[in-house]
Amino acid sequence: MTDAARCATPTAAALHALFSKVYRGRDDRVALWQEAGYRPVPGGLDASRLGEHLRLENTYALYPEDDDGGVWFALFDLDVLPRRQEWRVMREKIEGERAKTLRLMETLLDLGLRRENLLLEFPTVGFHLVLCFSEPVAVAPVRRFMQHALERAGLGGTPYYPKQSAPGAPGKPVQIPFRMNRNTGRRSNLIEDIETFDPDAYDPTPDFRPLERVIPLPPEVILAHG
Repeated sequence: MTDAARCATPTAAALHALFSKVYRGRDDRVALWQEAGYRPVPGGLDASRLGEHLRLENTYALYPEDDDGGVWFALFDLDVLPRRQEWRVMREKIEGERAKTLRLMETLLDLGLRRENLLLEFPTVGFHLVLCFSEPVAVAPVRRFMQHALERAGLGGTPYYPKQSAPGAPGKPVQIPFRMNRNTGRRSNLIEDIETFDPDAYDPTPDFRPLERVIPLPPEVILAHG
């Protein structure tokens, strides 16, 4: 999907393949928003369910950890808390999360990552910084790497995913982009230039271009630090 072709209509299969380049979870269960929270339902996030998510008919999240304890992606959660506030107040605090995200990005570059390895989402209450991998990486070293990066950036205490789950448990689902945020009434989207991004004037139309450009990390980059 090139810049010029953003308004074209790719097939559902093509969108699913591009989305799954980063956001890959279990094939046997997915989380569906039902009333007051996410609940597991059988099956994975296939092209049909992604279509429902994009049309805002249903809201899905992923269980990232497979049966072997591996994950395809990880997420730093730099949100304003509490997430339900008057937009004027929220908007001011988002600038603080922008500064933290930029500091974390700089730290990750110092640890050997490249800008092309970093994917950014605006969940409308801050920023999510996403890493994806060329093959599944064990949860434990991923979490150690993420904690190390946060502490080095002076951001210890920042939430990150995947969470540690009990053996045999489905774990905590990870939200995916393009959903409607129930706290702000605004739609999350992927972004490319965090420095100039304007939360008051962004296009909420799902933008798949950052997924085209992101380069998955080889596991050894994580394992060297984790």
